[in-house]
Amino acid sequence: MPAMTQGYVRHLILLVGVVGLATLSFAGYLHEETNPAWAVITILMAALFGLSCVRPLPFLPRLPRTMTIILCFLGAFISLGMSQSEVENRLEWEALQALKQSNPTAYLARMKKTWSDSYYLQQLQSLQPAAYAEEMERRRAAEEQRLADAKAREIADLRATQPEKYLEFLKTSDPQQYREVMAERGERIQKLLTTVRSVPASEVSRNALIYKDLLSLDPDNQAFRDKYNYYSWAEENCDETRHGVNLYSAAKQGIKSSLKAPRTAKFAWSHDVVRTGACSFRVTSFVDAQNGFGALIRTHYAIEAEWTPQGYKNMDLKSW
Repeated sequence: MPAMTQGYVRHLILLVGVVGLATLSFAGYLHEETNPAWAVITILMAALFGLSCVRPLPFLPRLPRTMTIILCFLGAFISLGMSQSEVENRLEWEALQALKQSNPTAYLARMKKTWSDSYYLQQLQSLQPAAYAEEMERRRAAEEQRLADAKAREIADLRATQPEKYLEFLKTSDPQQYREVMAERGERIQKLLTTVRSVPASEVSRNALIYKDLLSLDPDNQAFRDKYNYYSWAEENCDETRHGVNLYSAAKQGIKSSLKAPRTAKFAWSHDVVRTGACSFRVTSFVDAQNGFGALIRTHYAIEAEWTPQGYKNMDLKSW
């Protein structure tokens, strides 16, 4: 047999096989009573590739034999797979419809799990109107509760972070509660004022906390603001150790100038510091030095002063 004839025979066998496979796919679609569109596409694809093996078309390039076979069979098997999927979906739908007739409650439970919420509600309204009404009422109540909880959280956050805005909101939305809150706030202010009167000014941190609470209760009170700012400044700038050293050095200079024999002075290596106010200190110590007769005499001394942003003031040095 001539080589050309053998080539045509091989291509013809390939074309018949591919078209036959596609025809079987189409028959399967007809047998399952599904949409045959995919089978028609498979037949056209197979015929097109088969013709390209026999005689290349102007708009379709000639493909290698192996690739042609793979593409044709792949298209057929994809079509069969899609057909099987459609069959399974149809069978599932038929089973659901049968369940709908025999057991509506089980049908609705399955709808709720597997189908969209809107379709489930549609079926529920159709099959069980009373249950549908209960479900819608439950959802409405749940939504109202969700909105109420969100509003309560918003008000709680407003009260914690912006108390003045919370009061403004309360004044217009609930006047009775506003009056109760203001009365409670007044009682708390009086209790804090009573407490702060008994706290010494030297307890800087405690005073700062109390005036901070007072300021949060009455933000427009300038006296509370001034006190809070002062004690906050004192916490940062009135360290006992640092100011004790400074005042001890100043006291040594003052005492040394008043001694009869300053060159013989031997100051104590330590000193005592006492906070007398928010930023006021008292430093005490002693010095040993000779008097006018050459006898060694111990002299005690104390210095008091208040630290301000402008420096020390009201400095008082005493000795005995």
